[in-house]
Amino acid sequence: MIYVWRASWKPGLSREQMDGALIRRASWSYPEGLNALAEYWLSGSSPVVISIFETDEYGPIL
Repeated sequence: MIYVWRASWKPGLSREQMDGALIRRASWSYPEGLNALAEYWLSGSSPVVISIFETDEYGPIL
């Protein structure tokens, strides 16, 4: 199955918190069992990241 995941900022985050989250996100890798098809980093506030991936099982998503 193919899934789409959207990430948005929590309200009230400082610029430093957002920058730190982006740095952590850049070094993050997909769990075993997920095949990343595409990932888009947007310049707006919602969503910030759109990830499209596929998997045959629910386990890697949870």
